[in-house]
Amino acid sequence: MTPSPVDTLLKTLEVEAEAIRFARYHELAPIRETLRAQLEQLHPDRHASEALQQIKSKLQANQALLKAAIGGMNAARVRVAELLQVQQGLSVYDQSGHLATVPTGRNGLEKKA
Repeated sequence: MTPSPVDTLLKTLEVEAEAIRFARYHELAPIRETLRAQLEQLHPDRHASEALQQIKSKLQANQALLKAAIGGMNAARVRVAELLQVQQGLSVYDQSGHLATVPTGRNGLEKKA
């Protein structure tokens, strides 16, 4: 028996959610094209409102996953920038209350006897 368009669409949405959860972002572009084609072939007037609500719910869940993934990547980017800044120098306040950078890196290896 051939799966219904709703079942096929729900399966594709599950694949998309799994790709997002496991950070397989390279898979999202082909999935998006598949989803677009499946949504274009979907005729809302031919399906029960429960099925359409289930699709809507999955779409919203995947949207929330994407939003969280983007937030996580932005937080990681900020953290890496902070670590690089610490590597370049330590930010402290000088005697007059202005922010100053004190170098923390060494230019070469120090050998001790």
